[in-house]
Amino acid sequence: MNTFKSSMAFAVLTVLISRLCCIVPFVAVISGLTGGATIFPFLEPWRPLLIIISVSILAFGFYQEYKPKNLEVMKPCCQTNAKKKSNRNRRFLWTTTVISVLLFSFPFYSQVFISANAQAADSKQLKTIQLSVEGMSCQGCANNIMLALSRTNGIAKDTVVFTTKTATVTFDESKISSREIIATVDNLGFTAMTK
Repeated sequence: MNTFKSSMAFAVLTVLISRLCCIVPFVAVISGLTGGATIFPFLEPWRPLLIIISVSILAFGFYQEYKPKNLEVMKPCCQTNAKKKSNRNRRFLWTTTVISVLLFSFPFYSQVFISANAQAADSKQLKTIQLSVEGMSCQGCANNIMLALSRTNGIAKDTVVFTTKTATVTFDESKISSREIIATVDNLGFTAMTK
């Protein structure tokens, strides 16, 4: 593998590592393994550095591929090979960039995968609680909490706001207790308490 493809692979790897604290909990909640949601929060403080490294590598790749090249000094057969190699590298560079952008923006679009909880409940048995949630570091954290809550039996509606670090949960008291809701959030690696 040439150095160009190695550097692009490294760029994708650093982007992936920078988003493990968002992606792993999401996958864990979807698969029902909520204990796996608490594996990578230690990476969150390193996210800006990893993103800077990734963007720098991608920028260097764009510079290397799009800087003017002097093909006139090459033999005609070598010029054709150089153009083919450059086209392959450019496709790989753009593919790597698209993958990186998708990983960078994961916390912002992950809520698309959260289905609305359509559990019917008697409105007389519904209760709403407000929770204070500590440990959220991005919108992806809020989305993971909403996903876990929406998959919990007895919860009719949930709203989690990252900026205020709060969650509002409407639930059917005959199916789930507020303690169980708090435990669901705590199992994701956050600390929830009633307001």
